[in-house]
Amino acid sequence: MRIQHTLVALAALLSLPSAQAGWDPVVTGGQYIVTVEYGGGSVSVSEGRNQYGPLARTAGELRAIPFQMENGLNSFMRSYASSNGVNFQRGALSGDLRLQISPQGNGLMRTTLSGVSYNAWTQFSGKKWGIIRFNCVSHLSLANISVGASYNVSNGQVPSSSIMLDGQPNSSTDCDSNLSWILPVVGNFIIRKVEGQIDQAVLQGLQGTLGQGNQALFYGRDNLQLTGLTRLISADRQVTLPNGQQFPIGQYVHNNLAYLLGNAQVTVQLGKGAIVPDTHWGGGEPGYYQVQGDHLNLQISVPGLSFSVRLHEQVQLEWNWNGRCGPNSDMTCHIP
Repeated sequence: MRIQHTLVALAALLSLPSAQAGWDPVVTGGQYIVTVEYGGGSVSVSEGRNQYGPLARTAGELRAIPFQMENGLNSFMRSYASSNGVNFQRGALSGDLRLQISPQGNGLMRTTLSGVSYNAWTQFSGKKWGIIRFNCVSHLSLANISVGASYNVSNGQVPSSSIMLDGQPNSSTDCDSNLSWILPVVGNFIIRKVEGQIDQAVLQGLQGTLGQGNQALFYGRDNLQLTGLTRLISADRQVTLPNGQQFPIGQYVHNNLAYLLGNAQVTVQLGKGAIVPDTHWGGGEPGYYQVQGDHLNLQISVPGLSFSVRLHEQVQLEWNWNGRCGPNSDMTCHIP
């Protein structure tokens, strides 16, 4: 009898709706914080996340860079798959972009983009000899992508002839028959392109990505005073050095921008900023009310001077009970 009661109690406990309580995050506020470090000192300035000021504008442009690269690769895969009777399912870029920029002279800067991988899936089906049917999914992976190109500061152009693409390609196909060895694999085409010539559509997608990355931070086409660098470091910004002296880093950047753009060695590490979580499923309200992350870590060096810039985002959250018993349930539950 005792065992039977225990089993009943356990079943009742496992069936409680509160075990899959749904809590939705609601953004209540936040801020962007830019920190400039120079000579052992630093200065930080914040901007409200909902002010849509210069820091938010720069963060938005940086956030868009990997999506443009992903869209360029997906567009090519979709077009090529379709022309070969294959269905493009999806493609995704992962990782955090890293840009390295160095001067080449004559108004050219060499930009190298790395730190990401690309995965794509295609599907094809058919019939052989009128009797054997097959359905296959092909997976292409391109790991440790590195893209290099020359950027013309004066006109914003990235010549296609200057783009170099490298990576670690791999492709595999899974089929519901034993015919995969005679079936076409779209991924192999990409592998051949990476190892040899690159398709023009891929070049265009990568070209746009490299150009966008440069313009978001440095080479704004409208006015040099609207580049991301001068948005991040306003003209009145000063750094207090360890000896108590003030260094006018803002004036230096604004007054020497052309010199920096033509002579600096630059390393740019992009991040995803503060990532707002998805719905939390559990017995109680989550115990945290803030998420944070970097959008940018920037290192700039010229002879005799180097400084760094960090763009950080903090987001405040509240958690609202959504009344659902689970992610796949239509039942209404009470707050546990």
